[in-house]
Amino acid sequence: AGMKSPSDLLRPKSGLHPSQSCSLRFSLTSSPAWKANIATFTSLLSVLTHLSRFRLGHLRKDLMQRKIVDLSYPLASSTPPFPGDSPVEIEVRTVIPAHLPPGTAGYMNTSNVRSSLHTGTHMDAFFHFFHGGTTIDQIPLAQCIGPALLIDLSTKQPIEEITADDLAPHRQAIASTPKLILNTGWAQNWGNDQYFTDYPPLTRGAARFLVDCGIELIGIDTPSVDYSPNDVHFVLLGNNVLIVENLTNLDQIGQHLFEFAAIPLKITGRDGSPVRAIAITEET
Repeated sequence: AGMKSPSDLLRPKSGLHPSQSCSLRFSLTSSPAWKANIATFTSLLSVLTHLSRFRLGHLRKDLMQRKIVDLSYPLASSTPPFPGDSPVEIEVRTVIPAHLPPGTAGYMNTSNVRSSLHTGTHMDAFFHFFHGGTTIDQIPLAQCIGPALLIDLSTKQPIEEITADDLAPHRQAIASTPKLILNTGWAQNWGNDQYFTDYPPLTRGAARFLVDCGIELIGIDTPSVDYSPNDVHFVLLGNNVLIVENLTNLDQIGQHLFEFAAIPLKITGRDGSPVRAIAITEET
Protein backbone atom coordinates (compact mmCIF):
# COMPACT_ATOMS: atom_id res chain seq x y z
CA ALA A 1 0.00 0.00 0.00
CA GLY A 2 1.18 3.54 -0.82
CA MET A 3 1.61 6.37 1.65
CA LYS A 4 -1.75 7.70 2.88
CA SER A 5 -2.66 11.37 2.83
CA PRO A 6 -3.55 13.24 6.03
CA SER A 7 -7.20 13.14 4.92
CA ASP A 8 -7.01 9.35 4.60
CA LEU A 9 -5.52 9.06 8.08
CA LEU A 10 -8.33 11.16 9.53
CA ARG A 11 -11.03 9.32 7.61
CA PRO A 12 -13.14 7.07 9.87
CA LYS A 13 -13.43 3.37 9.08
CA SER A 14 -17.05 4.01 8.14
CA GLY A 15 -15.77 5.87 5.11
CA LEU A 16 -17.16 9.20 6.24
CA HIS A 17 -15.17 12.32 5.47
CA PRO A 18 -13.82 14.06 8.59
CA SER A 19 -16.30 16.89 8.15
CA GLN A 20 -19.16 14.37 8.02
CA SER A 21 -17.76 12.63 11.09
CA CYS A 22 -17.72 15.95 12.97
CA SER A 23 -21.31 16.55 11.96
CA LEU A 24 -22.23 13.08 13.19
CA ARG A 25 -20.52 13.66 16.54
CA PHE A 26 -22.24 17.01 16.87
CA SER A 27 -25.62 15.48 16.16
CA LEU A 28 -25.04 12.74 18.75
CA THR A 29 -23.99 15.17 21.47
CA SER A 30 -26.92 17.38 20.60
CA SER A 31 -29.46 14.56 20.80
CA PRO A 32 -31.95 14.47 23.72
CA ALA A 33 -30.75 10.98 24.73
CA TRP A 34 -27.15 12.16 25.00
CA LYS A 35 -28.18 15.19 27.02
CA ALA A 36 -30.18 12.92 29.33
CA ASN A 37 -27.14 10.71 29.84
CA ILE A 38 -24.98 13.73 30.63
CA ALA A 39 -27.56 14.92 33.15
CA THR A 40 -27.68 11.47 34.75
CA PHE A 41 -23.88 11.28 34.94
CA THR A 42 -23.70 14.76 36.48
CA SER A 43 -26.31 13.84 39.08
CA LEU A 44 -24.48 10.60 39.90
CA LEU A 45 -21.18 12.44 40.27
CA SER A 46 -22.83 14.91 42.63
CA VAL A 47 -24.28 12.09 44.74
CA LEU A 48 -20.89 10.33 44.92
CA THR A 49 -19.20 13.58 45.94
CA HIS A 50 -21.71 14.12 48.75
CA LEU A 51 -21.36 10.50 49.87
CA SER A 52 -17.58 10.87 49.98
CA ARG A 53 -17.85 14.03 52.07
CA PHE A 54 -20.40 12.33 54.33
CA ARG A 55 -18.15 9.31 54.88
CA LEU A 56 -15.14 11.51 55.69
CA GLY A 57 -17.24 13.59 58.06
CA HIS A 58 -18.65 10.46 59.67
CA LEU A 59 -15.13 9.03 60.11
CA ARG A 60 -13.95 12.24 61.75
CA LYS A 61 -17.00 12.27 64.04
CA ASP A 62 -16.42 8.60 64.87
CA LEU A 63 -12.79 9.27 65.82
CA MET A 64 -13.81 12.27 67.93
CA GLN A 65 -16.17 10.00 69.86
CA ARG A 66 -13.34 7.58 70.63
CA LYS A 67 -10.37 7.76 72.95
CA ILE A 68 -6.84 7.78 71.55
CA VAL A 69 -4.18 6.50 73.95
CA ASP A 70 -0.55 7.35 73.23
CA LEU A 71 1.50 4.19 73.81
CA SER A 72 4.89 5.76 73.00
CA TYR A 73 7.72 7.19 75.06
CA PRO A 74 9.13 10.61 74.13
CA LEU A 75 12.32 10.50 72.08
CA ALA A 76 14.73 12.91 73.75
CA SER A 77 18.34 13.21 74.86
CA SER A 78 17.16 11.81 78.19
CA THR A 79 15.56 8.70 76.65
CA PRO A 80 17.49 5.71 78.03
CA PRO A 81 19.00 3.52 75.30
CA PHE A 82 19.27 -0.25 75.46
CA PRO A 83 22.60 -1.13 77.14
CA GLY A 84 25.37 -0.94 74.56
CA ASP A 85 23.41 1.30 72.17
CA SER A 86 24.31 4.92 71.50
CA PRO A 87 22.37 7.56 73.44
CA VAL A 88 19.98 9.89 71.66
CA GLU A 89 21.69 13.06 70.45
CA ILE A 90 19.59 16.02 69.33
CA GLU A 91 21.64 18.78 67.74
CA VAL A 92 20.00 22.19 67.42
CA ARG A 93 21.23 23.70 64.15
CA THR A 94 19.38 26.99 63.87
CA VAL A 95 17.13 28.91 66.25
CA ILE A 96 14.66 31.73 65.65
CA PRO A 97 15.73 34.66 67.87
CA ALA A 98 13.14 35.22 70.58
CA HIS A 99 12.91 38.98 69.92
CA LEU A 100 11.75 38.55 66.31
CA PRO A 101 8.03 38.79 65.51
CA PRO A 102 6.35 35.62 64.21
CA GLY A 103 6.81 35.02 60.49
CA THR A 104 10.07 36.94 60.10
CA ALA A 105 11.57 35.79 56.80
CA GLY A 106 14.89 33.97 56.78
CA TYR A 107 14.70 32.44 60.25
CA MET A 108 13.67 28.93 61.26
CA ASN A 109 14.20 26.25 63.90
CA THR A 110 16.04 23.16 62.58
CA SER A 111 17.57 20.14 64.28
CA ASN A 112 19.49 16.92 63.65
CA VAL A 113 18.85 13.63 65.47
CA ARG A 114 21.25 10.74 66.01
CA SER A 115 19.92 7.60 67.67
CA SER A 116 19.82 3.83 67.67
CA LEU A 117 16.81 2.57 65.73
CA HIS A 118 15.90 0.48 68.79
CA THR A 119 15.69 3.25 71.39
CA GLY A 120 12.37 4.13 72.96
CA THR A 121 9.16 2.75 71.48
CA HIS A 122 10.25 0.97 68.32
CA MET A 123 9.60 -1.84 65.86
CA ASP A 124 11.93 -4.70 64.93
CA ALA A 125 11.99 -5.65 61.26
CA PHE A 126 12.78 -9.20 60.15
CA PHE A 127 16.19 -7.97 58.90
CA HIS A 128 17.08 -7.30 62.56
CA PHE A 129 17.97 -10.98 63.03
CA PHE A 130 17.92 -12.38 59.49
CA HIS A 131 20.36 -11.37 56.76
CA GLY A 132 18.30 -10.87 53.63
CA GLY A 133 15.10 -10.55 55.67
CA THR A 134 12.47 -7.89 55.04
CA THR A 135 13.75 -4.44 56.02
CA ILE A 136 11.71 -1.84 57.87
CA ASP A 137 10.85 0.14 54.72
CA GLN A 138 9.40 -3.01 53.14
CA ILE A 139 7.00 -3.82 55.99
CA PRO A 140 3.37 -3.85 54.75
CA LEU A 141 1.61 -1.00 56.55
CA ALA A 142 -1.51 -3.13 56.88
CA GLN A 143 0.51 -5.32 59.25
CA CYS A 144 1.10 -2.28 61.48
CA ILE A 145 -2.55 -1.24 61.85
CA GLY A 146 -5.68 -3.07 62.91
CA PRO A 147 -7.62 -4.87 65.64
CA ALA A 148 -5.55 -5.90 68.65
CA LEU A 149 -6.04 -7.99 71.76
CA LEU A 150 -4.70 -6.79 75.13
CA ILE A 151 -3.74 -9.45 77.68
CA ASP A 152 -3.00 -8.41 81.25
CA LEU A 153 0.08 -10.10 82.71
CA SER A 154 0.82 -7.36 85.23
CA THR A 155 1.13 -9.85 88.09
CA LYS A 156 4.41 -11.07 86.59
CA GLN A 157 7.42 -10.59 88.86
CA PRO A 158 10.88 -9.42 87.72
CA ILE A 159 12.52 -11.96 85.37
CA GLU A 160 9.47 -14.25 85.69
CA GLU A 161 8.91 -15.91 82.31
CA ILE A 162 5.80 -15.54 80.18
CA THR A 163 4.98 -19.09 79.15
CA ALA A 164 2.62 -20.81 76.75
CA ASP A 165 0.53 -21.82 79.78
CA ASP A 166 0.01 -18.12 80.58
CA LEU A 167 -1.33 -17.55 77.08
CA ALA A 168 -3.27 -20.78 76.54
CA PRO A 169 -6.49 -19.57 78.26
CA HIS A 170 -6.67 -16.84 75.60
CA ARG A 171 -6.01 -19.14 72.64
CA GLN A 172 -9.31 -18.50 70.84
CA ALA A 173 -9.10 -14.73 71.23
CA ILE A 174 -5.45 -14.69 70.12
CA ALA A 175 -6.18 -16.85 67.08
CA SER A 176 -9.00 -14.53 65.98
CA THR A 177 -7.08 -11.26 66.42
CA PRO A 178 -3.97 -10.57 64.28
CA LYS A 179 -2.21 -8.30 66.78
CA LEU A 180 -1.40 -9.07 70.40
CA ILE A 181 -0.37 -6.58 73.08
CA LEU A 182 1.01 -7.84 76.40
CA ASN A 183 0.75 -5.65 79.49
CA THR A 184 3.31 -6.92 82.00
CA GLY A 185 3.16 -3.74 84.08
CA TRP A 186 6.90 -3.32 83.53
CA ALA A 187 6.49 0.21 82.16
CA GLN A 188 6.32 1.44 85.76
CA ASN A 189 10.07 0.76 85.94
CA TRP A 190 10.92 3.04 83.01
CA GLY A 191 13.92 5.15 83.99
CA ASN A 192 15.06 2.75 86.74
CA ASP A 193 18.28 0.76 86.51
CA GLN A 194 16.42 -2.56 86.57
CA TYR A 195 14.24 -1.67 83.58
CA PHE A 196 16.75 -3.20 81.15
CA THR A 197 17.93 -6.06 83.36
CA ASP A 198 15.00 -7.69 85.18
CA TYR A 199 12.01 -7.55 82.81
CA PRO A 200 9.77 -10.62 82.33
CA PRO A 201 10.67 -12.34 79.03
CA LEU A 202 8.71 -14.68 76.79
CA THR A 203 9.85 -18.27 76.51
CA ARG A 204 10.56 -19.96 73.21
CA GLY A 205 7.50 -22.13 73.83
CA ALA A 206 5.31 -19.05 74.26
CA ALA A 207 6.65 -17.62 71.00
CA ARG A 208 5.95 -20.91 69.22
CA PHE A 209 2.42 -20.92 70.67
CA LEU A 210 1.78 -17.41 69.30
CA VAL A 211 3.11 -18.34 65.87
CA ASP A 212 0.78 -21.34 65.83
CA CYS A 213 -2.11 -19.01 66.70
CA GLY A 214 -1.31 -16.99 63.57
CA ILE A 215 -0.51 -13.56 65.01
CA GLU A 216 1.25 -11.02 62.77
CA LEU A 217 2.39 -8.49 65.39
CA ILE A 218 3.21 -8.54 69.09
CA GLY A 219 3.69 -5.49 71.27
CA ILE A 220 5.01 -5.44 74.83
CA ASP A 221 5.86 -2.91 77.56
CA THR A 222 9.38 -4.27 78.13
CA PRO A 223 12.64 -3.34 76.38
CA SER A 224 12.74 -6.74 74.67
CA VAL A 225 10.70 -9.91 74.28
CA ASP A 226 13.65 -12.00 75.52
CA TYR A 227 17.27 -12.05 76.68
CA SER A 228 20.37 -13.22 74.82
CA PRO A 229 20.64 -15.55 72.86
CA ASN A 230 17.33 -14.11 71.63
CA ASP A 231 15.52 -17.35 70.83
CA VAL A 232 12.15 -15.59 70.91
CA HIS A 233 13.26 -13.01 68.35
CA PHE A 234 14.33 -15.82 66.03
CA VAL A 235 11.00 -17.64 66.39
CA LEU A 236 8.81 -14.56 65.94
CA LEU A 237 10.74 -12.68 63.26
CA GLY A 238 11.49 -15.96 61.51
CA ASN A 239 7.74 -16.41 61.10
CA ASN A 240 7.02 -12.85 59.92
CA VAL A 241 5.70 -11.63 63.27
CA LEU A 242 6.55 -7.95 63.85
CA ILE A 243 7.80 -6.97 67.30
CA VAL A 244 7.03 -3.62 68.97
CA GLU A 245 8.91 -2.99 72.22
CA ASN A 246 8.93 -0.34 74.96
CA LEU A 247 5.20 0.36 74.89
CA THR A 248 3.71 2.43 77.70
CA ASN A 249 0.30 3.51 79.05
CA LEU A 250 -1.17 0.06 78.38
CA ASP A 251 -3.12 0.35 81.64
CA GLN A 252 -5.01 3.31 80.12
CA ILE A 253 -6.53 1.32 77.25
CA GLY A 254 -9.27 -0.04 79.49
CA GLN A 255 -10.60 -2.77 77.18
CA HIS A 256 -9.41 -6.08 75.78
CA LEU A 257 -10.14 -5.36 72.11
CA PHE A 258 -9.14 -2.10 70.43
CA GLU A 259 -7.60 -0.63 67.29
CA PHE A 260 -3.81 -0.51 67.32
CA ALA A 261 -1.38 1.38 65.10
CA ALA A 262 2.43 1.62 65.14
CA ILE A 263 3.85 3.16 61.98
CA PRO A 264 7.63 2.91 61.41
CA LEU A 265 9.69 5.46 59.53
CA LYS A 266 10.53 4.45 55.97
CA ILE A 267 14.25 3.97 56.62
CA THR A 268 15.72 2.26 53.57
CA GLY A 269 17.29 -1.13 54.08
CA ARG A 270 17.47 -1.08 57.86
CA ASP A 271 16.55 -3.28 60.81
CA GLY A 272 14.05 -1.24 62.80
CA SER A 273 12.54 2.15 63.48
CA PRO A 274 11.03 4.33 66.18
CA VAL A 275 7.23 4.26 66.03
CA ARG A 276 4.38 6.38 67.35
CA ALA A 277 2.14 3.66 68.73
CA ILE A 278 -1.47 4.42 69.60
CA ALA A 279 -4.60 2.64 70.77
CA ILE A 280 -8.04 3.76 69.59
CA THR A 281 -10.71 2.68 72.03
CA GLU A 282 -14.39 3.25 72.71
CA GLU A 283 -14.91 6.36 74.81
CA THR A 284 -16.02 5.47 78.32
